[in-house]
Amino acid sequence: MNFELILKDLKPSQDEIDAVNETSDKVIDFINDTCEEEGIDAKAMAVGSVAKNTWLSGKSDIDIFIHFPTTVDMDYLKETGLYLAYKTNDEFNGKANQHYASHPYLTCEIDGFEVDIVPCYEIEEGESIISAVDRTILHTRYIQKHLSKEQEDEVLLLKKFMDAVGTYGSEFKTGGFAGYLCELLILNYGTFDATIRAA
Repeated sequence: MNFELILKDLKPSQDEIDAVNETSDKVIDFINDTCEEEGIDAKAMAVGSVAKNTWLSGKSDIDIFIHFPTTVDMDYLKETGLYLAYKTNDEFNGKANQHYASHPYLTCEIDGFEVDIVPCYEIEEGESIISAVDRTILHTRYIQKHLSKEQEDEVLLLKKFMDAVGTYGSEFKTGGFAGYLCELLILNYGTFDATIRAA
């Protein structure tokens, strides 16, 4: 089946891509510059669908993770992570809301985008997690390495299909498929069509 017409509505425009990348890059640069200036051993990077080119148009939530070495304790990670997040929010005149998963993180509205700034530990493949989100960076790198450009479109089709039938999203109220799981399904089956047939 030809999905080109559907994909035109699902894929972000170049203007949207440029705007998302501009906001993401300036947030990452500010955090990393602050870490360098203040002697904080941490580094920010983009993760999630924006980093993997698998976000649906109009749903460009930006996820920035600040990874700390595993040698620092959890209290330091929490306090310093929130300090950097609030400092970043203030720098760009954002609106901040603090949330709590296994540890606190900040959601900021910057340039009209929702930006999550989340501290985590930098772990290597095969290492045990310390906080609940530590594998996220590894997940991002895995998809960036293995998902082809053509398969990015297949992920968009699968995400939109799952969204339409109410199965997209791993949060408790939905109990459905996370974006990362959609990407893994496309990696395994190759295409949206093949994934649906297998299901």
